[in-house]
Amino acid sequence: MRAIYERELKACFLNFTGYVFLAFLLLFAGIYTYVINLANGVAHYEVTLGNMAFVYIFAIPLLSMRAFPEERKQKTDLLLASLPRSTAEIVGGKYLAGATALLFGVLAMAPVPAVLSFWGEVNFAVAYFALLAFYLLGAALLAFGLLVSSLCDSQAAAAGICFGAMLLLYFLSDLAGFLPGTALASYLALLALAAAGAAAVFWLSRSRALGLAAAGAGIGGVTLFYLLDKTAFEGLLEKGVNVVSPFQRFYAVLGGEADLTLIVFDLSAAALFVFYTVYAVERRRWS
Repeated sequence: MRAIYERELKACFLNFTGYVFLAFLLLFAGIYTYVINLANGVAHYEVTLGNMAFVYIFAIPLLSMRAFPEERKQKTDLLLASLPRSTAEIVGGKYLAGATALLFGVLAMAPVPAVLSFWGEVNFAVAYFALLAFYLLGAALLAFGLLVSSLCDSQAAAAGICFGAMLLLYFLSDLAGFLPGTALASYLALLALAAAGAAAVFWLSRSRALGLAAAGAGIGGVTLFYLLDKTAFEGLLEKGVNVVSPFQRFYAVLGGEADLTLIVFDLSAAALFVFYTVYAVERRRWS
């Protein structure tokens, strides 16, 4: 994995993608730090991070779009497949290279709370936990962008689809307020989720029996709970959407509380999307 990681990290900065990404990230970091903290005399850096989280909508597609389409364009994907490296090592190396590029940007922002302490009292624990949460949010979104990249043949398609997905995730909590709060609506949504989960099991295993078993267990379990306690399903749809919204979880820690569940959520999401990327690349290789 180390060789893949070093190759991808060098490639990231040899074709200027990494420099453009860092310039974009740090440009907005500087603008928001000046407008919010320096111009208005606010020493809370977590407020700045909360306002500039939207940059991931543009930054993540930029960073992840070339991961796999560029390999197919240059025909180097065949070379990678012939190396004595597993697909997991290849995908892991690519992901860690992107996460390192993101880390460079976050580390460049790290001295800001210390600088702001000259203009006011800074809660360093809150500021640096918010900075960690900002990085973990980007790392989780990067894993999703890598998955999109593995499914596309061109960088433009990967960037466009990833941008649309980032935009949807950004407004997910706002859209949740328009969802119906009735128990029936939540029940139907959970049925659809159970069906999607069963389809994912079938896609991963290629076993019709496992797919049907997952569908039966999911749909049957949801129906049983709905019949036993319908009131528990009221408003569940909106709550569920807010729970899985990565941006909403990030905003929740900006109030000063060190929510460790955010770390678990972002790391789990990143691991899950990396796993799906490994499977997608493996399927494409043997298809």
